[in-house]
Amino acid sequence: IEEFIPLRDGIIDQLLMLEIGPEDGNVLSCVTCNDPASLRCISCFGNRILCKTCIIAAHASSPFHFVEEWNGHFWERTTLHRLGYTLHLGHDGDPCPMPDGSGRLMHIVHCTGVHDLRVVFCGCHPIGLRYVDNSNMNQLLRARVFPATPERAQSAVTFECLNEFHILTTQGKLTAMDYYETLSRLTDNTGIDPPKFLRTSRLWRSLTMMKRAGVFFTGGVDACTPGSCAVPCYACPYGLDGESVPGMFDPIPEGDPEWANTDYRQLDANFRLKLKQRGFRDRPLNLGCAYIVSEPPYKAYVEACGPQTEVNICDSGLHAVDHANLRGGAAYIASGVGACQCRHMMVMPAGVGDLQKGEKSVRLIYSNMDYIFASASRCAKGSRMVVSYDIACQWHRNFPSRCETFPDDIAFDPLLVDLVYVIPKFHIHAHGSNCQSKFSLNYRRHMGRTDGENIERGWAWMNPASLSTREMGPGSRADTLDDQWGAFNYATLTRLGVTLGRRLFEAHRQAQVHRRIHTQMSSAFPAATVEEWSKVLDDWAANPFDDTLVNPFTEPESDVSVADVRRELNDEEEAELTEGVVPEHSVSASKYLVTGLQLEDQQCVTSGCANPPVAQSQTTRSLGLADRELELKRKIIKWIRRVQPVYMPGFRPDTREAAAEDSDSGSESDDDSFGCRVWEIELRLPSSLSVPDRTRYCVPGLVDKEHRLRLAQAEDALVELRRAIRTVTALELHKSRQTAGTGVAANTRMLSLIARHKRKRSRVADRYRAAREALLTLEPDGAWQARLLQLNEEHIRPPHPDPGTTGQGTFETSWIWLTGGVIAGVPAADQATLDDSVRTDWAKALARAERWEEEVVLIPIEMRRVLRGLVYKAHWWRTTASGASGPSVRILSGYVAYAMKQARVCESLAESFASLWLPLFTKLGFPIPEGWPRNCMEVKNQSTRGVVRRLPWLQTARIPLAARVVVQPTGPNQPPLEPVA
Repeated sequence: IEEFIPLRDGIIDQLLMLEIGPEDGNVLSCVTCNDPASLRCISCFGNRILCKTCIIAAHASSPFHFVEEWNGHFWERTTLHRLGYTLHLGHDGDPCPMPDGSGRLMHIVHCTGVHDLRVVFCGCHPIGLRYVDNSNMNQLLRARVFPATPERAQSAVTFECLNEFHILTTQGKLTAMDYYETLSRLTDNTGIDPPKFLRTSRLWRSLTMMKRAGVFFTGGVDACTPGSCAVPCYACPYGLDGESVPGMFDPIPEGDPEWANTDYRQLDANFRLKLKQRGFRDRPLNLGCAYIVSEPPYKAYVEACGPQTEVNICDSGLHAVDHANLRGGAAYIASGVGACQCRHMMVMPAGVGDLQKGEKSVRLIYSNMDYIFASASRCAKGSRMVVSYDIACQWHRNFPSRCETFPDDIAFDPLLVDLVYVIPKFHIHAHGSNCQSKFSLNYRRHMGRTDGENIERGWAWMNPASLSTREMGPGSRADTLDDQWGAFNYATLTRLGVTLGRRLFEAHRQAQVHRRIHTQMSSAFPAATVEEWSKVLDDWAANPFDDTLVNPFTEPESDVSVADVRRELNDEEEAELTEGVVPEHSVSASKYLVTGLQLEDQQCVTSGCANPPVAQSQTTRSLGLADRELELKRKIIKWIRRVQPVYMPGFRPDTREAAAEDSDSGSESDDDSFGCRVWEIELRLPSSLSVPDRTRYCVPGLVDKEHRLRLAQAEDALVELRRAIRTVTALELHKSRQTAGTGVAANTRMLSLIARHKRKRSRVADRYRAAREALLTLEPDGAWQARLLQLNEEHIRPPHPDPGTTGQGTFETSWIWLTGGVIAGVPAADQATLDDSVRTDWAKALARAERWEEEVVLIPIEMRRVLRGLVYKAHWWRTTASGASGPSVRILSGYVAYAMKQARVCESLAESFASLWLPLFTKLGFPIPEGWPRNCMEVKNQSTRGVVRRLPWLQTARIPLAARVVVQPTGPNQPPLEPVA
């Protein structure tokens, strides 16, 4: 841009030269006939000056251009209609000898703006059109203009304009109103009413979707079945493995692992795609033939089920979220949508439905998601199904019994398929340890590198559309969402070549790395130990829900807690009483220490809640805190003066406290004798004294008891800290997904809730630090330091990477999540605990290697499915067209031509994908999977610079890309196609 800066004045001069007219009063002449002229077209190239007759003749086939007229001072905008232009239909632009009336003025929307044109319709029946309905609507359609009404339309939109808007609204989420306002600003006309453009664009999108699905071959629009117009995923199992098409592919021989024939389903709800109650009663045009289920049977099923409340059995902390921000009510018809996607990020046919009455309908009442799942599973062909859902730990309970209530059209028998329930990889970290292994995609076998989070990426595509769809009528919203998901699915389909190629390349590399790591790890242990661990892992993998089996992925929990140590100390003191040893005070030594720890914790809480002093008057909140501070100070003074001297006889605190104690002679009412805030009072437990002072002042056994209590306190704090981190993570996830964008009030409540839990997390961390500091004083060189490490702020993080950072494979887990078992030096600590911790690391390393290796096996199978599916679809288009019948020869010719076009699209995709994958197989040393389509095996050398540009990772791999597959036609009696350059 630096090169243009000195040229700006000259460029402005050139732009202004376009505004000049004839010089010195001269008359402009027409460049065609040399007659006086004063008109120019700003849409045509060349800026030619024409007369009225010539400019009308030049635009016989370009009626949607704007012209300008020189008025003596400047170029003024005018229109072809004002110049007398008339658009004739039916005779290739020539006037009809028998017109249907004198014509009528129409407002036609085009990409260049809104145009007023007088349109004259053909009133005769030309020989070539005798068998075709020559109605005004059909004449407009044949001229590539879509009328706003079927009878005597006064408004219309060109196909080019509708296609442009279709691309803009699916890619950029541009609303129809914004697009129309843009066109209105391109012209001086007010033209067509926006509602008419909305209606026309809605019809266009629905009809285009049905045309691309080939409904004209399958009985027409009324014969569409649920999901039949959706873009399918060819990488999922779809029942073609056993098919054989001569000249295309043979049945796949027995050799693929059985688990590879798996359907992956991902369920989730989105509460941004709401629908307001605005009193509209428009009906959807698609009627369940795409992605959104048909409304009447769906609502009938949900209403028939009624409340199906389930008990929250998960320890994730999500129950606080479930009840905090329920949405819905009279203001909304739908509080969001529930959807089902596959492993490859494509929305399943008939796999979306509206939700009612907020999040409760997903969290506690499962009828919505049950119906959506069953409807989306009608196309399932695999022998195994993996269902991913962020609350799968609750949703799967009683699911088989709920399947018995499904209507016949979505009947789903869970006994006929091997159902596996999992939780997405990011969401699972907000669950408790019990869920994190049983429902883990990382630990369950035969999952590959499926993460279950693809549906969240789909929401990112759809959420920008929510600002407009929530204001629509129910039918218009359903059709718009269907169109958006259709564009999303098709874009995902066209990227499968790059996506699967990149995944295979990465999986091959990572599988080698992690298998080498696990092999080295196994070699460090005796063979018998590895064999024992392998058996434990195999037993658990066969039945992960059997609680009697050892879970190899669960970190051993601490066997020590404050409650346990208190119980042990109480038992010891009871034994001493039995032997005749009477304590010197009614408060035992252990009770004295436990009370001291509790007071220490309350000091921390009070310090965190204290507000700065108010200048004029204290608020109600600060008065309440002052009362609590005073009450706590009285407890501490009572504890110091009455109990501490019994177990620390002769100990004298600092001079100030001793003087206050002497002057008051033990009075408990003089609370200001300490002269400081309550959290500044030193409790003077044995851990706060020097070694000589502990020996001198503490009664025998007191130091050992505090040591044991401090160890247990640190253990408890770690457990509670992990739970607090999971809770904060769950709340932040809920806010980003469900609360953001819903209003200030909901966001404020959620931020307050998150802040409260963060304060709790900080208090727990401070409690751990205090316990560790005491242990450093009591036992500086103790074995406990190997586990109870120093806690810094950077260590307080979830056990998984944050969004946008590195993945699980390269993430360094904080030490607080790697601490398991009991502490050395505490009773019951033995080598078995260490073995359990090491076994957990070994099992996780093996799981990482196995998941990458499964991905290496699965992706080539998915590549083969994609090619077979595309080639088969091309074959379907050609063979169906060859045997089709139509209402007339001319219309049937249109059927056949469009079918040939769609077949070529499928073949081009297969050609592009195979050209990417075959060189990758060669580089990685992989054989071509059996059952690969034979017409995707022919290779022709040519430049693939564009392919390398699309796949930069192939450049680093140095894979030769001088081969491009040429897919031959698949239809009967079709001539060979020329290779694509």
